[in-house]
Amino acid sequence: MLPLGVFLAVTPVGPVPPSPSSPSSPSSPSSPSSPPSPPVPCTETLPSERSAPDADCWSGSETNFLKAMDAEGINYLAYGTDQDIVDLAWTICDSFSAGTTLEESADILTQSGIDVDTNAMTIFYAVRHLCPENSYILE
Repeated sequence: MLPLGVFLAVTPVGPVPPSPSSPSSPSSPSSPSSPPSPPVPCTETLPSERSAPDADCWSGSETNFLKAMDAEGINYLAYGTDQDIVDLAWTICDSFSAGTTLEESADILTQSGIDVDTNAMTIFYAVRHLCPENSYILE
C-alpha cells in the first residue's frame, strides 16, 4: 500500500488542463487534433512484461489494458497521460501482490480524486490484463 500512496502523492490526479491553442501556421495542421493513438506493442518483450517507462513501445498486456479502457469508454486521460494510467495500474498490481485489499485500493484512488467509474475500471482491467495472478481480488 505504501508504493501506491507514494505514487499517488507525486502524481497529479486532477483533470489535465487544455493546452493553449495557437493560430495555425504553415507548419501546423489546420484540422483539429485527433486523440492520441494507442501505444505500439513492443516486439522484444513478452506479452505480460512491464515495459520500461521511457520505451517507445509498450508490452502487449499494457496495450490490451489501454484498449480495454478505451472500449469501455473510460475517460482516464482526465487524470493524466496513457503512461500515467499504465503506471497507476502497475502500482495497483504491485499493491495487491503486497497484500492490499480491493477496498483499500479503491479508497486510495477515490481519495485521490479519481471518479468511481474510472477507479473501478482501472482496478478491474489492471488485474485482468497486467496481473491476472491477483484475480482472486475481484471474486
